[in-house]
Amino acid sequence: MPRPPPVPPPRTFESLLREGRFEEAIRESESGVRLAPGDPAAWARLATSLSAARRLEPSLDAWDRALGLAAGSPDLLCGKGGVLQARGRVREAAALYRQALAREPGRFDAAFNLALLAVEAGDWAAADAALSPLQPLRESMPGVRWLTARLAVGRGDAAAARAELSGLVGHPGLAPLQQADAWMLL
Repeated sequence: MPRPPPVPPPRTFESLLREGRFEEAIRESESGVRLAPGDPAAWARLATSLSAARRLEPSLDAWDRALGLAAGSPDLLCGKGGVLQARGRVREAAALYRQALAREPGRFDAAFNLALLAVEAGDWAAADAALSPLQPLRESMPGVRWLTARLAVGRGDAAAARAELSGLVGHPGLAPLQQADAWMLL
């Protein structure tokens, strides 16, 4: 008697996002919210999948629902902050990153994004203050070196920027836009 074909394992939420299957991730997340409407993680998954599909306003609504269930969660604050940052709502995003850092002072994503917002705004002192706690991670986190170089460029210190960027061009730890930026800065 022939054996039935193996049943493929169910796709995880993360694998759906990684594979760019955003609509499936949204449907799975909506199902999770229906099953557990009081679970902030379910709302965060929905918000994340909506954001990945570039549905930013509904994503913000889902982040608000999650935060309504777990007010002050650094994960949720940073998640919503990222969507606000993508929408250009910089002041609101920065406020959420500051709240996350107040609750979890060593939080990398909050400090990095706060520093990035400050660099983009040309607020070198604020960028330096936000980036300073991340400096010990420079060797293991190429994004920190890239952002430090952007700060140096903003301050007019081309030599420091080149020093930071040396060895970073082509580094697999940099995002494609950071790679392009590094090439332009050199």
